[in-house]
Amino acid sequence: MIDVLASLITRSGNRNESRVVLLCLIIRRFFRECFYGSSDFSALRTALGQNPAVRLELLRKILQLTAPDTEVLRDAIFGFGFICEPALEDATTLMSDPLRSAILAFQAAIATGRKPRATAKENRQNRMTMDAASLATLPREIDLIGNGSGRQAIAWLVGWLLQANTSSRYGDVSIEPVAAVAGADLAAAFKAGLSTLWRDQLPMFKEDEPRSTYHITVAGLLGLSHELRDGTDLPTLSASQVGQAIQYACFEINGFPKWFWPLVDAHQAVAIVELQHLIARADRGPTSFEHAEELLDELNNAPESIQKALAPAAWSFLLKQPRCRNHTTESLLSLVSNVPGTTTQDVFEAQASSRLQATFSTAMLTESGESVIQPAQLETQAQSVMWGAFWLTTHPDSFKSHLERWLVDASPQAQSFVFELAAYLGKDYGSKVIGLAKQSDDGVDTLAALYRWTFGIVRPENDIEHPEGSVYTPGNQDAAEQLRDALIPAIAAAGSTRAYEALEAIREVAGDEQAQYLSSVLFDMQEARFSRSPILQRDFDKFDDDFRPPVAGTLSLALAVQEDLLAMKYSIENGEFSLRRFFNAVNFSRISTDKEGLALEADFQALLGSEMNHLAGSRYTVTRESETAEATRRDVLCRKGSDYASIELKMSMRWTVPQYLEALDHQLVGQYMRNRNATTGFLVIVLQEQDRKWHYPTASDRMTFSELIKLLQARTLELEGQDRRRFIRVIGIDATPPRSFRDV
Repeated sequence: MIDVLASLITRSGNRNESRVVLLCLIIRRFFRECFYGSSDFSALRTALGQNPAVRLELLRKILQLTAPDTEVLRDAIFGFGFICEPALEDATTLMSDPLRSAILAFQAAIATGRKPRATAKENRQNRMTMDAASLATLPREIDLIGNGSGRQAIAWLVGWLLQANTSSRYGDVSIEPVAAVAGADLAAAFKAGLSTLWRDQLPMFKEDEPRSTYHITVAGLLGLSHELRDGTDLPTLSASQVGQAIQYACFEINGFPKWFWPLVDAHQAVAIVELQHLIARADRGPTSFEHAEELLDELNNAPESIQKALAPAAWSFLLKQPRCRNHTTESLLSLVSNVPGTTTQDVFEAQASSRLQATFSTAMLTESGESVIQPAQLETQAQSVMWGAFWLTTHPDSFKSHLERWLVDASPQAQSFVFELAAYLGKDYGSKVIGLAKQSDDGVDTLAALYRWTFGIVRPENDIEHPEGSVYTPGNQDAAEQLRDALIPAIAAAGSTRAYEALEAIREVAGDEQAQYLSSVLFDMQEARFSRSPILQRDFDKFDDDFRPPVAGTLSLALAVQEDLLAMKYSIENGEFSLRRFFNAVNFSRISTDKEGLALEADFQALLGSEMNHLAGSRYTVTRESETAEATRRDVLCRKGSDYASIELKMSMRWTVPQYLEALDHQLVGQYMRNRNATTGFLVIVLQEQDRKWHYPTASDRMTFSELIKLLQARTLELEGQDRRRFIRVIGIDATPPRSFRDV
């Protein structure tokens, strides 16, 4: 920005000096008030020196703004972030005595030869010296320093090193300055003393001063870091030494030392016990609590075996310490959920529910929809909302049920929680729940319910409008609005039938503008769900002949088989040359055994395989598969490359509704679609007798063929929701004789 303005000033023939001057003043004010002290104005000063017209206009404007205060004038011209170096000729041209006085005073100050302020690097170099008394005393204590007993001298040396330390960790402090200033012998003794110190002495600290660290404690940590380095080549250590090293590691700043987790991994038996004790000591005081919290924050970087061993202790810490840091709570909840057996779903939900009830027992909503919580509950509010959010993402179905009951029993309190939850999740545009709809149908239903609740509380007509170009800090209302607007795309991202139905239900009760938006989302969902890859150029000629795109991929195979099955269905039900009479012109009362019924079913299997093979052409292959491990085999197998589509056929005469459900769940899905490449399955049911009815769910109920198909199709949606890769369809074929017009 400064370079662009400088080029504008140096441009010859510029007739807009006043506008350029205003830009200069605005930029200077911005950098001064925002404390961008590192910005370089040299290019701007050079440009103003080369353009007298703009420089004089700038000085004239400054004189107008600062008159008659000479101190303000001097600061405006020569103060922090000055952009112009005026000369006495400029004061003469402008006929300004105050400007002349300011220039003369500045030149006089320079003429006195003030010593320039030393740079940070020069200060560090100047500090790396020792006074004569220290240089004389330290060599006399070299033996005590070397065996670690001269702790006062060791602590003094560590403090001397820390004066000029530029590292972000204690362990990264170099001890080379000791050798440069006091000699190699003292440096060698200092290094040996550090190694002995951490082995012989526990870290020193004050329990009530977590932000203070003794130099002697830093010395032990420094000795450990120089000896263990990054942990790739650990020396032989005893159990007590491992324990003391872990205790020293807690005093490192900006995370644990580089050698910490390699040491813990190499000595797991000893380290796990020591880490468990470290977490258990959190009740002793602020310093022990901080050490335990820092350890738990870092558990995500620990080896998996360490995470499993410490998960129970982490869960206990979470229950006993309700006011730990927010990111610690999030980290521990994530850890506990990833380690099976740490707690049960019932225990977790009971804890989450009790925290929500306690925090929001007196909460209310304002007319604008914002939550009002008692001051005594503000400290636990964020923690409780995190528990609720984690409940939502891990057990969405039970969360939805609980919140629905709460909204009925205590509507204002539950609505206040919904607002705070929306504000918490909306701060990152709902990223924590975006993947929930893709996991299961329960996630879809819960997000749809969350949208309805949020939309009812965070109404669009109450949205905060911020003036364009104004600076503002987003609040809870802004975050809640962001979540509300992010939930519809999150549900649509699932791409499932349940997601489509959930959005359709929302659209039916929505207003005109929202309904139009939802219609567009639903259309895009269907387009994306059944989209096919473009036809390759080498397949153009074949497509011109038969208008059938080639099969490539799992979805392409599934849609191709479905189209061919529907074509066969149409042929049997409405075709001029239908073979349906072979399966309905039978005296069913003469079929007295299951074997005779199976023979009739086998005939239709042969017809099904023949028709599918004819319709498939060369797009995919149709075969009868060999027996599975359970000594059963699918009726028809369609295959293209490594993708499979199984077709299971059932006739209508000898099958009951529970048997159809069992065939769908256990035979088609449980056996034939067990292979990871067999994600497509079709259950084909053939109606042979007109007015056939099934007794379901009770003996007195009568279910028609169309009702049976709808029941099985509803079950396929549940099975697809359990695994998003599945493509399952139920197709009913009516092979009964058509009614004659004479029967009307």
